[in-house]
Amino acid sequence: MTASPHPALGRSSSVALVVLFLAFVGVVIAKETGQIDGVMAKRGVGALLGLIMVVTGNFLPKLIFPLNRAAPVGAAERLCGWILVLTGLALVAAFVILPDAGVALQGALIGLAGFAGVGLTLITSGGSAPRDAAADRAEPAGISPVAQRSARARVSAIFILHAIAWALAMFVADAIWDDPAAIWMVIGFTIANSLLALALRKHWRPVG
Repeated sequence: MTASPHPALGRSSSVALVVLFLAFVGVVIAKETGQIDGVMAKRGVGALLGLIMVVTGNFLPKLIFPLNRAAPVGAAERLCGWILVLTGLALVAAFVILPDAGVALQGALIGLAGFAGVGLTLITSGGSAPRDAAADRAEPAGISPVAQRSARARVSAIFILHAIAWALAMFVADAIWDDPAAIWMVIGFTIANSLLALALRKHWRPVG
C-alpha cells in the first residue's frame, strides 16, 4: 500500500478516478431526468464514492504530510491507506446489498466510521512524529520535481477525500433532517474546503 513510482500506474489511477467521476455525473443526470428513482441514485452515488475511496487509498496512502515525513508518519499514513481501501469496499457492499429503508444513512455511517479511523490513526500514530530537520533545511531547492508532483497529487487526494466525507455527512443530515439541512451542509462544506486549502497551501510546491 505505497504510492508506486511507475508513471503508468499513476496514469491508470488518474484514468480510473476520471471514469468514476464521469459515472457519478451520469447517476446525477439519470436521477434528474427521471431514469432512476431517488433510492437507486443514492445507491449509485454511495457505491461510486466507495470506489473512489478504494482508488485513492490504494494509490495515495501518504496523504497528510506530503513532504519530509518521518518513518512513523509514513507507516501511519500507509495504515490509513488500508483503512480507506477497506472502508471503500465496505461502502460499495453496503450500498449494493442493504435494504432500501435506511440504506443511505447506514452506508454513510460506515464511511464516516472509516474516516474516523483514519483520523484516529493519524492522531495517535502519526501526528506527533517529528519532521526530518535536515530535509526541512533542504526545502524547497532540495526537493526534486518528481517529489513536488507527488506532493501535489497527495494534496489533491486530500481534497477528494474531504469532499467524500462531506457527501457522506450530507447523506446523514438528509436522513435525519431532510432537505432543510442541505443548504447548511453546502455552506459548511464551502467554509471547510476554504480552511483546508489554507492549511495545505505550504504543501503545494511549484515545479521549477
